[in-house]
Amino acid sequence: MVRILYIVDEAYPTTSANGRIVYRIIDELIKHSDIKITVLCRARNQEQLHVKSFNGCKVIHTPAINATKAEGLRKKLGKLKWLRYLVFPRTIYYRFSGERDYFMAEAKLWIKRHLNEFDVIVANSMPFYPLELAAKFGSRLPVLLYKMEPVAHYLDPNNFELGKKIENDWDNQARAIVMEDLTYKFYKQYASSDNLKKVTVAKYPCVIRPNEYPIINEMLKKDVCNLVYVGKFYYKKRDPEFLFSLMDAIQDKAVHLTIAGSYSYANLSKDYVDKYFTNRIPYISYIGEVSSQQADALLLAADILVNIGNKVPDQMPSKILNYISAGKPILNIYGIDDCPTLPYLEKYPLALNIKDGEEITNELIDKIYQFVQLSKGKNVPFSMIEKQFEECTPRYVGQQFYDIIKSITE
Repeated sequence: MVRILYIVDEAYPTTSANGRIVYRIIDELIKHSDIKITVLCRARNQEQLHVKSFNGCKVIHTPAINATKAEGLRKKLGKLKWLRYLVFPRTIYYRFSGERDYFMAEAKLWIKRHLNEFDVIVANSMPFYPLELAAKFGSRLPVLLYKMEPVAHYLDPNNFELGKKIENDWDNQARAIVMEDLTYKFYKQYASSDNLKKVTVAKYPCVIRPNEYPIINEMLKKDVCNLVYVGKFYYKKRDPEFLFSLMDAIQDKAVHLTIAGSYSYANLSKDYVDKYFTNRIPYISYIGEVSSQQADALLLAADILVNIGNKVPDQMPSKILNYISAGKPILNIYGIDDCPTLPYLEKYPLALNIKDGEEITNELIDKIYQFVQLSKGKNVPFSMIEKQFEECTPRYVGQQFYDIIKSITE
């Protein structure tokens, strides 16, 4: 029996893309009779806090609960914060632990007390503290680090050299490292030869049949071709401006765009927000953030799915694999020539790729309109998708993790 301590940022259930990926991997690992998993995590809400187990895995909230209690006490006492040492003596340990926050101190203490209960530690990013936490115990247990983003690039955007040093220090403590191929493309430019030998490249395990939840009638228009975008917008990185310009140019009552997600309005003018995010124009509906169940329902109910690729070359949006899993036609707007979505959509039979920012001509509008009209109602069978993108399935990636864990614990 291999006893795994899995350190993950957010408790189950989670709506974050990284969180869902982690729990899919855990789902696959626990299918093996010789695997036992304990999840160490933080609860972000009361629903998560009440989850004490996940598919047979024990879930530990204790460090986060104690850290939250201590932080609340510090704020409540204000200028008399020194009293916390008397009211909550544990904060004395925080003061001298050398950790940068209460949670790291609490989690480190918990792991120390329970270290002999485990054979291996697995930790993933993002955020990056699970990697840091796991690396602290690399001299005592085998550690597997799962990196979903180029760590050094994001640890300190203003000091890449410092980011490389910190990442290298963590990796030196790991027995094995797993990362997506795009992350590896950047990692191999600066990683040491010893750490490169530890790396296994794995795709995101996001090709999975969407759950067929009933869709709320009000979420989509009737008697139109429904274009649907599900996800977040990010200023300059994943911006909807070109998509909106296309819809303004089409202006066909029979073609309707529904947006489910969120956007940071800080960099937008009031007029822009009022036009596109308040449902004042007849061909665009903005319904805000939705649950993961409603997101699945929208993917399956849409006629055409709309994707906007990231305008950075070092991040592969896992959402494109969720879109592909739905089997629906995909209108993909890519912002850079080496957009990570393009190799996937070149293998997908129902996709149209449009360059963000290209001149909106009558020919372009006709091209999009023809794709929309001809593709509506078409669907790629999931069995074909699963075969074509086998390396992106939870079963395939889960087996990669299982093989690695067995190899570093033997």
